[in-house]
Amino acid sequence: MANVFLALGSNRGDSWGYLTEALKRINRLPGTEIVAFSPVYFTFPYGVTEQAEFLNMVVRVETILKPLELLDEVKNIEKETGRQQRARWHEREIDIDILLYDDLEFHHPRLNIPHAELLKRDFFHTSTFGHRIRHKRPCFRNFSQIPRNNKKETVY
Repeated sequence: MANVFLALGSNRGDSWGYLTEALKRINRLPGTEIVAFSPVYFTFPYGVTEQAEFLNMVVRVETILKPLELLDEVKNIEKETGRQQRARWHEREIDIDILLYDDLEFHHPRLNIPHAELLKRDFFHTSTFGHRIRHKRPCFRNFSQIPRNNKKETVY
């Protein structure tokens, strides 16, 4: 089984409800089980900043799904949970990203692992998740030069 980290986020509508429903659906994926999750963080938007704060969390799952299979499944969960298509970086009902998949480096037109924007996210620098990953993966240890929002996050 693969050890995978997923990021979940929402800043439109019933964000708590979208996160809760996404977690239920992730746990029902074939050969997939949620084994740990972070607290929920209130974070400032990245990219387009003139929008509501996000509720974000990280979930660790074990899965038999291959990276592109998992991507298809989480995109289907987004659609079934109510995500509407909008321009990149705009508000979302639910967003699910594959951050890490074992120690795999994977580059495909539809998916990059590690997630291409991982080092730019404040939660990576301030959360327990980020702390653990930085110390386990040498490529993430020197992150002080990475641009960030430089705004505090609130844990709920």
